[in-house]
Amino acid sequence: MNSFFLLVLLAGGLAAQPNLQFVNGLFANIDAQRVIPLGDGSHVIIGNQTLPGPVTAEGNSPNRSALLIYSISAAGTRDLNFGPSSGTIGGSGNDVASDAVVDSRGNFWVVGRTDSDDFPLVNPIVSQKVAYRASGFVLELDPTAREILFSSYLGGHQASMLTPYSTATNLTEGGNGNLYLLGNTSESDFPTTPGVFGTSASLVDGFEGQLYNWIMQISPAGALQYSTLLGGSESNCPTGNGCAAVPALNFASAITADSAGNVTVAGVTSAQDFPVTAGVYQEQCQCAPSSFTGFISRIAPDASHLIWSTYFGNMYLGGPNLLIAADSSGNVFTLGHQQDVVAAKLRSDGVALLYMTDLGSADDAKLAGIVLDSNGDALMAGTTSSPQFPGLPIVFAFGNDFVLALDPTGSQPQILYRLTTGSVTQPPVIDASGNLLLLSAPGSLLELSGKAPLSQPGILALGNSATYTMGTGIFPGELVSLYGPGLGPASGGVPEIAPGGTFPTQFAGVEVTVAGTPAPLLYVGSNQINFQVPFEAPMNYAAFPAVQVNGPSGTLTVLTNALPAIGLFYAATPPYAAALNQDGSVNSATNPAQPGSIVSLFGTGEVFESGADGTIATGSAPLSQPDNRFQVFDSFGNELTLLYAGAAPGLIDGVFQLNVQLPPQDLDPTLTLHSVNIFGPELSNSVQVYAH
Repeated sequence: MNSFFLLVLLAGGLAAQPNLQFVNGLFANIDAQRVIPLGDGSHVIIGNQTLPGPVTAEGNSPNRSALLIYSISAAGTRDLNFGPSSGTIGGSGNDVASDAVVDSRGNFWVVGRTDSDDFPLVNPIVSQKVAYRASGFVLELDPTAREILFSSYLGGHQASMLTPYSTATNLTEGGNGNLYLLGNTSESDFPTTPGVFGTSASLVDGFEGQLYNWIMQISPAGALQYSTLLGGSESNCPTGNGCAAVPALNFASAITADSAGNVTVAGVTSAQDFPVTAGVYQEQCQCAPSSFTGFISRIAPDASHLIWSTYFGNMYLGGPNLLIAADSSGNVFTLGHQQDVVAAKLRSDGVALLYMTDLGSADDAKLAGIVLDSNGDALMAGTTSSPQFPGLPIVFAFGNDFVLALDPTGSQPQILYRLTTGSVTQPPVIDASGNLLLLSAPGSLLELSGKAPLSQPGILALGNSATYTMGTGIFPGELVSLYGPGLGPASGGVPEIAPGGTFPTQFAGVEVTVAGTPAPLLYVGSNQINFQVPFEAPMNYAAFPAVQVNGPSGTLTVLTNALPAIGLFYAATPPYAAALNQDGSVNSATNPAQPGSIVSLFGTGEVFESGADGTIATGSAPLSQPDNRFQVFDSFGNELTLLYAGAAPGLIDGVFQLNVQLPPQDLDPTLTLHSVNIFGPELSNSVQVYAH
């Protein structure tokens, strides 16, 4: 069996057991953005939830994104005395959180973007916006998250024939107690204050670029202290290169502030006239036409001038593209996604590099964030499958997500975690006890005890067996995988199917129960267990069903969610599907399907009306379309013809089969399953099919 999770072993420190929680608070369809640890052991989660929007004149109710804030206690349950009772706050449109902090007084600050014309405002800096236009927002809540202390739009308000917008991307609290906000705008009337270095009039050639960065300083009471723009307007486009009409773009992605009020911001720009200062590390863009180069700029406490500003690298890909953290001396740690992922440390004067380390190139590379620990080490997080990524002899590399800290020279890793996909999608956080918190967008929270090795048995991940990723919950009949050290004996394997075609509930000295009900076991190993969620397990959808492993290491438990999490099975090499061609042969690179033919895909996690635990399906049985409402789409958004959705003969109940007609001309199409059940819309992982 494949092992999808990296077990982490680190040199030094005491052995510690990891703690995995699912902190979506029983909310479905969430996108968790930030975790804020509190002193009592609870965690505040801030993010977004997909909800039905207002009914239109045509009788439709399109989905909208709502701002979500709630608290999960140390026991894993939602604190009903924290936050709005519904969990959401904002207007009737799309309110999308992008960053959040708790200040030194215990108040919560959230920034993001909104198109709600009825977004709640309290003592606003900007009290109006153009109807339906996206604007940035800032929101301050009291320590209970039930009272809005301050709230404002962050954008312009002049009508335009074009479609300008503003958004707030990041914020941080300085050592002086002020809040520093960062964002982007294409609105020429975005508010700026007198005396700053960047206004619409002071920018090179005026406000002609499509998108600029903005930086604000706000007092703890919500008073605007300064607002400035930052960026260039002249696109790096040589004459005759076919891009003369392309405006310059400036995208902000990170901000830090020190106790003196010096602010450092980073992002990417396509402007060859981005403001840089003399003598810095990189004075010239050095970028290809219409591509992006990084920038790092340090701003004076009153925003009257740039202390220093430099280009930083070139050919940035994806986003967020350039992340930073500053140490107590003002040196800047960076993690950037150029053609390769690159980690670096820039001297505090912006003139020279202290080190730069190439971490390799990979198509799946994404950056999550940087956090400094109590020793001033920068822990950098993200995902990459690059074979060039550094390793340690004592670390098993079974997954692509990473948390990495380099030594002072930048040449060797001194801390390294490699985790399964989906474990690290948001910026890492270190709590007051030194624990490392890793949040995923669907709502898993993995707590690791600082730099200690993970040699103690523990559950590090739980997910749909089809997807190789951290999951969101479990559902009756679903095939689920657990990952972690010491789950079972090294001599495990695949249990034999009993007479009558059923899988056992005990194997190799291991038993798994779900809400107290023994689960059929499909595979048992030292670091992975595959099981089926019993159809008859008492799933309380208002509580957290416990998954418990009883084995050689004792009893290990994780509280999860009773929520559907559909997945399509990959073959041995994602993203290609485990699929059959129309003639029943295995789909592969050497045996592709014909475009327009019918292929069979397989998945798990859907709503089965009934099933028998651990039993092999002996015939076809269509699933309830009203309960699942299956649709399959290609990467262009075209709905494909679905001829069958039901049990998969010869496979265990709980695995479903989809017979889908491929697009007639699309080579190696990418397919995604959409489902709508009583919990709302669900999307599967995307899989690719060999077809040519």
